[in-house]
Amino acid sequence: MCAQIYVRKMTPSDLPRVIEIDQALFGSKRFPTWPFSFQVYWREYNPDIRLVAELGEKLAGFIVGCFVVEEHDRSVLSLRHSGEHGQPYRQVGWIDMIGVRPDSQGTGVGRKLVDSFCDECRRSNVDVRAVTTEDDLKLKRFLEAAGFKAREFAVYEKNRGLAPDRSP
Repeated sequence: MCAQIYVRKMTPSDLPRVIEIDQALFGSKRFPTWPFSFQVYWREYNPDIRLVAELGEKLAGFIVGCFVVEEHDRSVLSLRHSGEHGQPYRQVGWIDMIGVRPDSQGTGVGRKLVDSFCDECRRSNVDVRAVTTEDDLKLKRFLEAAGFKAREFAVYEKNRGLAPDRSP
């Protein structure tokens, strides 16, 4: 018989076990979408949504994220040509970090965490988004299986110190 997965709000007493999961995943098993540890993330961002999953008697995973006003989501093409004006910007719930203990992966813990995160966002009437790197095929497949779709959006960056390439 499979152990029951129970998702609940994260408490301060969960932090040592969440940090332990993050440290176990930070190496080759987790792409660093956030380039720092959970401990630093927690201190700097104080997430709006913070959930943990228990599988049987052990803490098996976590998910955290924030509600963010989405200012760059409106393009000229999406503006209405009428006199009525809705809210100029909307809020979005971003999944910032998710981690599942290596020995609990494949048990449904990650999916249950994402579903619970989405439920929290639905109660606040906001869409849910997540970011991954191009190389993180495992997370991309997981998000797609959970019903997320990739957006037609690419981020380009130019470092301050780099001169433009003028080669022919």
